[in-house]
Amino acid sequence: MVKKQDEIIKSTFEEKKKQIAKNQKRYFKTKKQFFGLVFSNEHISVKVIETVKEFLEEGCIHKHCVFTNEYYKKDNSLILSAKVKGIHIETVQVSLENFEILQSRGRGNKASKYNKDIIDLVKRNMHQIGARMKKAS
Repeated sequence: MVKKQDEIIKSTFEEKKKQIAKNQKRYFKTKKQFFGLVFSNEHISVKVIETVKEFLEEGCIHKHCVFTNEYYKKDNSLILSAKVKGIHIETVQVSLENFEILQSRGRGNKASKYNKDIIDLVKRNMHQIGARMKKAS
């Protein structure tokens, strides 16, 4: 019985790895123009999430749905990770249609004490996202 369970777990794990690799190729193709984009001030650093694995990590750290709801498949959204002094604080979703922040959430899908500062930092740098879109067109 244990051997059968181990085989099922291994098979499921291998399927997940293949699916993540497939999703990574698609994500790279649709979002590569934004990779390397970072906004920061003296305390906060916000960067574009560049891999599907980072979506998984972000979802696990904050215990929210950025990975399970497959935000990496949302063509009209850009997902960023905000850190304070190197510690993951919030995940930010930006609309690529109207360049507005759709949500910025931390642990347990709640706003952190840095929420306003993170939103302000992203808003002040929204033009950089727009510039990357125009450049890719």
